[in-house]
Amino acid sequence: MSQDTMPEQAVPVPPASPRQVALGMLILFQLVFLIVANIAGYIRYVPWNDELKDKPKKLVNRLVPKFADEEGHFWSWTDRIEAAPRRWMQLTGQDQDWSLFSPSVGKATGVPVVLLLWDEEPATGPGIPGSKLQYNAKDGFHLVTLWNPPAAPPDNVVWLPSENAPLDPNNYIRIGKVRVRRYEGEFYVDGLPYKDEPREDAAARMTLRMQKLVKNSDDAAQRYLDWRLRTWQRQNPAAPYPKQVLLCEYFFRIHGPKIEGEGEDRKVILEEHGWDGPFLIPQARWLPAEKKQKGQYLLQPFDYSDQRFHPLAQ
Repeated sequence: MSQDTMPEQAVPVPPASPRQVALGMLILFQLVFLIVANIAGYIRYVPWNDELKDKPKKLVNRLVPKFADEEGHFWSWTDRIEAAPRRWMQLTGQDQDWSLFSPSVGKATGVPVVLLLWDEEPATGPGIPGSKLQYNAKDGFHLVTLWNPPAAPPDNVVWLPSENAPLDPNNYIRIGKVRVRRYEGEFYVDGLPYKDEPREDAAARMTLRMQKLVKNSDDAAQRYLDWRLRTWQRQNPAAPYPKQVLLCEYFFRIHGPKIEGEGEDRKVILEEHGWDGPFLIPQARWLPAEKKQKGQYLLQPFDYSDQRFHPLAQ
């Protein structure tokens, strides 16, 4: 064999450094995370329980017993599988909420509001002094009080609106504080009722959604409430510690086209430009003076059927 055709001497390849190994493990972990998070999220958050009609819901339960009712062994397994990616997603800010083609047209919006209360929970009513829970088929549930802004709340209630709350809903834009908006967006719940939905069904559905909010965002929501409370305490160092800290939603229903009738009688009706609200929707409660009970979430979701905050088992 001539010298021109002799193979070059092989150069030994050094072993991978710890940094390269760590980077490769991180890349593999991210690939697994993206796949598991999206599949588990799709399985759990496609609204099996409240948007499917009875027939598809029964079919799902026949294929996977009790899954459409969010019960059974398979639902418990998906809950455990989905919990770990969700914690990593919250820690690293990798929300997996997306739309295939474009965002859907919004029919409602809302921002958080925090209430600090120094009174004990009333024996009756929604647990907030001077308020009552109302419902209508257009806007859903909301608290009615005499002290919603711009009216000043009583001395035993402190109202802490979000920094992203609109001062003028007719002329509203926000620049900056994007991270706060992203964080607060995790607590958003669409409170609009379904078409021809009885109040009892709407109450059960909203109760389930508040329970989901606590299950999915208990730690994030508690940290948010703690941050808002500590910020207020620095500005009011002489004030006593509140007995209740409530997470609520300042909710707006956006006017838009609505469809009435069916078939040839179907027609589109346009509402006037504007919005309904803002409405105050209770979500969850934190009792700062009480320690977390074993086997329970720290936050207590609001139950719309009996209009109380209840502990939720883990």
